[in-house]
Amino acid sequence: NISLKLENIKSLEVNVSYPFFLKIYKDYNDKVIDKEEFMHIINLIESFVFRRFICDVPTNAMNKIFMSLYRQIDKNNYIESLEKHLCKLGSAQRFPKNDEVISKLKEKNIYESINQKRKMYLFEKLEQGLGKTFINFSQTTYTIEHIFPQKPVKEWKKELNQKDYDIMQEKLHTIANLTISANNGELGNKTFKEKQDMNVNNGEQGYIYSKLWLNEYLKQIEEWKPKNIEERFDKIKERFLKVWKYPNVIITNNTYSNNGSGEEVLKVVKKIRKDIKVIVLTVERNETKHFINIIGFDGYLEKPLDQRKAISVLTALIPKLKFNRVEPMYYIYNNKNRF
Repeated sequence: NISLKLENIKSLEVNVSYPFFLKIYKDYNDKVIDKEEFMHIINLIESFVFRRFICDVPTNAMNKIFMSLYRQIDKNNYIESLEKHLCKLGSAQRFPKNDEVISKLKEKNIYESINQKRKMYLFEKLEQGLGKTFINFSQTTYTIEHIFPQKPVKEWKKELNQKDYDIMQEKLHTIANLTISANNGELGNKTFKEKQDMNVNNGEQGYIYSKLWLNEYLKQIEEWKPKNIEERFDKIKERFLKVWKYPNVIITNNTYSNNGSGEEVLKVVKKIRKDIKVIVLTVERNETKHFINIIGFDGYLEKPLDQRKAISVLTALIPKLKFNRVEPMYYIYNNKNRF
């Protein structure tokens, strides 16, 4: 399983990450971390790298990131310290959050702007989802198929009004108009219903015969129009966020609200959702033991904050907002981006 997981890293062609993984592998061999933790780290780095790729974040920062990444690990809090550090990175080093990556994924020219290895990696991982069966389309006859074709037959114009036809052409190479098929040649430029139902010589070429998750939605609909592209993207989006996860991180301090102090609110959060990582803004070093060991929070930042560090951290956590300066006021951040 570990070797198969590392194959995904190879597919992403991030050679600068190899020295980092050698050190992680040594810790695994030395029983500093177990297999499950090692797999979690591979998934984390995979998400970090691929989200950056989807968002077209410049790659020139990757060498610097991975050169120092292992040194950021606290051996007593191995995974959490790594997640915490990656989530703090900002600007060209950032770990793109859900809103950013989904916005880019929706409009990105997947077919033309990504090399074949990464394209197949994307579809293989989407097909696999959270399942344990390893998917490798490169060793099959499966290829990438345009649902609305690149050279549509004239019947497509009869089925779509001009506005919808233009939208379909704009969405031609986006993820929602692409699927995987072993019958790309037969399906070709035909209408949607012909592609859906095709069974020439009992060959079961049509979408309705497919056993792939990627084609499940295509089996259930009667037409292929812009609204269907939107609906299919919503399904792909949900799958994407489960496969390429972003760690849950919350920053708070001892701010009072109707529900009590920030500390009390976050204690409840940690009790219900142990997977959510909480970073506390604290005023003294000696509070660390209280927050980390007793309350169970995952980390802390000290006041007074260094402006550059604070802006970097907050930008990474709340990418929708632009920070020019951080004042020492008392805020608590919730999941509605309100303060």
